[in-house]
Amino acid sequence: MKTYRFDVTSDAGQTLETLAAPDDAAAVRQAVLLLSEILRDHALVARGDIAVSIRVTDLDGRTIWDGASSAQVLKPDP
Repeated sequence: MKTYRFDVTSDAGQTLETLAAPDDAAAVRQAVLLLSEILRDHALVARGDIAVSIRVTDLDGRTIWDGASSAQVLKPDP
């Protein structure tokens, strides 16, 4: 297992997560899952638009993956 750092930045703030994964591909899959969970959770509470970015690095500081996504919360017509 290798240790990876997930630098998560969004409109709401910034955090650093640490994850153990068997390889780079598994770490990237975890990052994509985390990104989609953040967007889904935000949409469920409908607090407005959000943009999220995640950078996955190994302990040597090498960037494994850098991705971002955003969601626009649509309000129903009155």
